[in-house]
Amino acid sequence: MKKHLLIFLLPFLVGCGSNSSNNGNDNSSSSTFSSEPEKDLTPSIFNENMIHYLGRNVVKMSGENKIGVTFAMTCSGFEVKVNVTNEVNGVSVKLNSYAEQGGPWQFANVFIDGVEPEERLQLPNTTANYVIAQNLSLGTHYIRFVKLNEGAFTNVTLMDLAMSGATWCEWDIKYEKKIEFLGDSITCGYGTEGTISDPYSLEGQNGCHTYGYTCATDLGYEPSFCSQSGISIYMSAWATDVFFEDIYPTYDCVHEFDLKKWKTDIAVIALGTNDNTKFVGLSPSQQLVEIENILQKYKELCDLIKSNNPNCQFFFVYNLMLTQNGYIDSAIQGTCIYLNDNYGEGTAYRYEMMPNGQGSGGHPNATAQINDGHILAEFIQNPYDISE
Repeated sequence: MKKHLLIFLLPFLVGCGSNSSNNGNDNSSSSTFSSEPEKDLTPSIFNENMIHYLGRNVVKMSGENKIGVTFAMTCSGFEVKVNVTNEVNGVSVKLNSYAEQGGPWQFANVFIDGVEPEERLQLPNTTANYVIAQNLSLGTHYIRFVKLNEGAFTNVTLMDLAMSGATWCEWDIKYEKKIEFLGDSITCGYGTEGTISDPYSLEGQNGCHTYGYTCATDLGYEPSFCSQSGISIYMSAWATDVFFEDIYPTYDCVHEFDLKKWKTDIAVIALGTNDNTKFVGLSPSQQLVEIENILQKYKELCDLIKSNNPNCQFFFVYNLMLTQNGYIDSAIQGTCIYLNDNYGEGTAYRYEMMPNGQGSGGHPNATAQINDGHILAEFIQNPYDISE
């Protein structure tokens, strides 16, 4: 079993926290000849010049006061840049963690300068302070906090960030493109850390070992996820009336999110596995009727994405876990044809993966997911029509 890192810091480090006030702030020192306002570099978790959030998030309010930033979806989180000036140093955060199912813990990774940690950060259901970096070498460092579990059952609220022996720097990385991964349990990372006989658990999920996170890392793109275990595009084998169209306009699979806040250049869609479970049990005549409904739901989702992201390109991936019914594949192909006919050639592509069911509950394991991510990144860079 993997080791988990659980570090509490009490009292909270003294440094540049998000609650710092901007005392004496006026414009008397600004040049009257300047045509642009001076950039706000106040250290704060609410200042996007100083902190970069990954994926969907919302500001949490208490009355009229901001008390934190909440993120829930797989691989959502934040990034900061620090300049270490003392050999004795540390960076800490105050977090509120909530895990509803598969808990009572959820997990996160803290990357220092792009290096994945050996141990995951283990977050109990509480508000607490954590050291996320310490004893860093002198100079500048980039710290990325990534939530590893799916948003339907977990969320994290960043309430403060502070440091000692270091200063909080302006965020200066500009990603070439944004990419969003839309899917089900496979996209969430269900099963990456377990074996086929293991049941569902948050410990068995690791979003950083998914095809999506691997693909975004290979491409150097800014990632975002919208996914939920068991979700379908149109029909479900489970007792649910919730479908992907219901969770897409949310930040946690339940609560509304302003889709205009997140503009994506690429949408990767991995939906259909759960529809397939229901579909294969239908009669041939029922399949002929329902496949048209599945095709329509794919089209409606893509049209919605296009309405907010006119230049978005689509990549459909399938068969990551099992070989789908040919009708489901035909619906995906039909959606690509529809998008290319209506929005221009090269708008949509599809790629068939090699199935792997060796992870928890028959899901792809980490090795397969990471390999699929590398393959997908190469395909996005050099797409082609797999029908040819």
